[in-house]
Amino acid sequence: MRLVTLVIAIGLSFSAYAQRQFQPVTVDGQEIRYEAGTAYVLAETSKAQVAISYSPDSKKTGLVIVRVTNIGDRPFNVTDSSVTVQSNGAALEVPTYQQRVAKLKRAEMWSGIATGLAAAANSINASSAGYETYSGTYRANTNASFYGSGRSAYGTATTTGYYSGSGYNATAAQLAKSDADYKNQILMDQQRVTAEYARKNLQDRALRTNTIDPGMSVIGDVEIELPKRRKNELVELSINVEAAGEVITFRFRE
Repeated sequence: MRLVTLVIAIGLSFSAYAQRQFQPVTVDGQEIRYEAGTAYVLAETSKAQVAISYSPDSKKTGLVIVRVTNIGDRPFNVTDSSVTVQSNGAALEVPTYQQRVAKLKRAEMWSGIATGLAAAANSINASSAGYETYSGTYRANTNASFYGSGRSAYGTATTTGYYSGSGYNATAAQLAKSDADYKNQILMDQQRVTAEYARKNLQDRALRTNTIDPGMSVIGDVEIELPKRRKNELVELSINVEAAGEVITFRFRE
């Protein structure tokens, strides 16, 4: 597997949230390399080669992208628990794949509720669209003249008033309902497509349990909970990757 795959996986993980970036720190026996401008660290044991990079996710989480290649003569397993992280001596949470799936399902649930509320609002507005009300004022002048016995009389009467009423426009109601149905269908389709893409994206890129045969590689990412920033304190990550019974520690600094 070419390392360009590692960089593609990194590109898919960026989000619109405020991001925190960590850069690799040189450690003896490890090599910092670049692919398309992205830094990654390469290290080897007698049985495995490991390439690792950090990708921002949000201000609270980051993604560690790992590629493990079997350079020995026996197969070995790699799982999402093969990666552990510490910062300044404290262990950081590294959710399992199943925990990440559960988190994604919760996000889908809240997104579905929001979509349902928006669709309900569209339908409520449409249901009242056919009802019409009208009102106004009127003013009328009446003139009268009288003639007789050599005399005449002239008079003007003014009448004012207010009128109002209501009615139902079936054509307007049907048009409003059709428009609401169309908008609601778009909302539902967008929510469904977004949820399906998120599930497929996580399934394709997340590090899960794999048996790596000699000469083969596996690549995936794990999510880590980032430590809080403290004033005047350097934040460093120690990322441990266990491969074929040996642990390699990589260091990244904010």
